[in-house]
Amino acid sequence: MPKFAYVVEPSIIYRYSVQPDGSLSPLDPPVSCENAIGIACSNASRFQEGGDYIFVVSNGIDGESGSGISIYHVESDGSLTMRIDHSQSDTVSEDAFFITAMYLSGPNAYFIYIDSRSAKSRISGYQFIAPNSITALGPRGEPAISLPPGFQEQMLSYLEIVSPDGAPLPYIYALYPAELVSYTTRVDGRLKYAGFSAGGYDSASQIAAPPNGDFAYVPFFDGSVLGYKMQAGNFNPLGSVTQLPSFGTAAITSRDGKYLFISVAASPVDGGGTDAVFSFKIGPDGSLTPLDQKPCGPVTTMLVTEPGGQYLYALAGEGVGIIYIYEINADGTLTPKPPESKHSGRSVFGMVVLEMLPG
Repeated sequence: MPKFAYVVEPSIIYRYSVQPDGSLSPLDPPVSCENAIGIACSNASRFQEGGDYIFVVSNGIDGESGSGISIYHVESDGSLTMRIDHSQSDTVSEDAFFITAMYLSGPNAYFIYIDSRSAKSRISGYQFIAPNSITALGPRGEPAISLPPGFQEQMLSYLEIVSPDGAPLPYIYALYPAELVSYTTRVDGRLKYAGFSAGGYDSASQIAAPPNGDFAYVPFFDGSVLGYKMQAGNFNPLGSVTQLPSFGTAAITSRDGKYLFISVAASPVDGGGTDAVFSFKIGPDGSLTPLDQKPCGPVTTMLVTEPGGQYLYALAGEGVGIIYIYEINADGTLTPKPPESKHSGRSVFGMVVLEMLPG
């Protein structure tokens, strides 16, 4: 079935056809989206033809116009039809940065969550009902209806959506500088605090979890990686599960939940270490067994897998504009493929890959 990839660079969405070998073939022309800074698709990334959307958040700079949410329908040829053009209100902060989304078939609605990177915001939430209706989920777009005792307003760093076995609705794991927080979701898209782990996470980069949410892993800039066993949204510490040679910049698990991939960047201070993607086998108890490492671009900002789970994409950091491609072997090791660098060469902010199924 056809697969399409969408890559966000400043104010541009580049479209690609994903080939059977994982390579990316450009689809012209790219789509202009003013001040685009992040991109997401719903957690139903394998979708019936004509039934899915991508969501783009824009970041107004110094109060300029353009901040908001844009929504595109994915057509059968990979083209994009705009349904919402920079939806703006006082619920969309001008410092919006990270966006994620999920789809709940019960209410037949998409729910969008945004990290506004502001000391006065937590999570902005919105409901999208096709073809062109979008509404905020609460005051100032904040859907969280309960928080940990003593929780202080702080910047949000990263969000991860998981679907624990036996749970009727997904969970969201959120990384803050001072703590990890898990939220349960409701059928109306609003969030409720489920559990948290207090500690210093200001040097953590991302949180990664397998699709069933059994474990959570947090890489730090000092190279340490903390692991957690998750039970009903509670973070049960596993301690340090591995030590990387330099600081971890991004992390993701394989689609089957068997392997963890972490990108590592060479030290910006002394140049020590190397830019690489490390792969680990996840044990039944959450422990990590090192498998291999492969070179990647400098300061990888995001790791992405495609819906079939066969290929991994590593987005190189600021000013590089290269996507490194790897085949995920059956044993969790990686085989590098020729990288994709046919776009502008500017910073890559985000990427999603979708697969269409027969209608």
